[in-house]
Amino acid sequence: MESLARLAGGVAHDFNNMLTAIKGCVSFALEDLPADHPVRPDLEQVVVASDRATELTRKLQLFSRGQPARPAVHDLGELVRRAEPALRRLLRDDIELRIDAAAETVPVRVDPVQVEQVVVQLVQNACDAMPDGGSVEMTVDEVRLDDDEAAALGPAVRPGSWARIAVTDTGPGIPPEARPHVFEPFYSTKESGIGIGLGLAVVYGIVRQAGGHVFIDEREGTGARVVVHLPRSDAESGSPAPLTSEGSAG
Repeated sequence: MESLARLAGGVAHDFNNMLTAIKGCVSFALEDLPADHPVRPDLEQVVVASDRATELTRKLQLFSRGQPARPAVHDLGELVRRAEPALRRLLRDDIELRIDAAAETVPVRVDPVQVEQVVVQLVQNACDAMPDGGSVEMTVDEVRLDDDEAAALGPAVRPGSWARIAVTDTGPGIPPEARPHVFEPFYSTKESGIGIGLGLAVVYGIVRQAGGHVFIDEREGTGARVVVHLPRSDAESGSPAPLTSEGSAG
């Protein structure tokens, strides 16, 4: 994953430079064309495609941790509650969203913009997994891992207190053969034309940058559950360290 992140970051940087040149040249050309020129619609489509490609490079940079974070101490529950209007705009009429954010403060040192990107990506991913409708539940709380629970997540995960975001959908779940690949960029189990396979890769990059880890519950046929753990900002010495390889837990 580290090699993929470096490759993605390098490609995104160079590609973004080319997109800047393309969009600049097309914009100058449009300025010189009359409104009824027959070539104008084609050039406008170039601008639209360039904007989509720019969004793709932004996601690649997030995955590669190429964009600097601006962390500060925030209550994780409050950040999620503030993101709720943006999350509800993602929903179709046949999808219900329930948010259960902890009443008690769960302090984390994070970039609030990146946290919003994480929850938006997780909800969007859940919605895409339910073409026939369903429900999405997001919970925010604090979890304390003992030695056995930490070991179940992976050898690099230490016991201690973590802030947790869990997103559960009622879709078909993730097939066993797909689980090792879900955080890889451009990997997708969705139908062609639905997403580009960067949603969970972006989540992975942001969470690792924040010193946390993300994993998928091993379930199939009963919906998927994605869990993000972030270190508490006031964790004591010997607190949880970043995860170097993703694990799974129930």
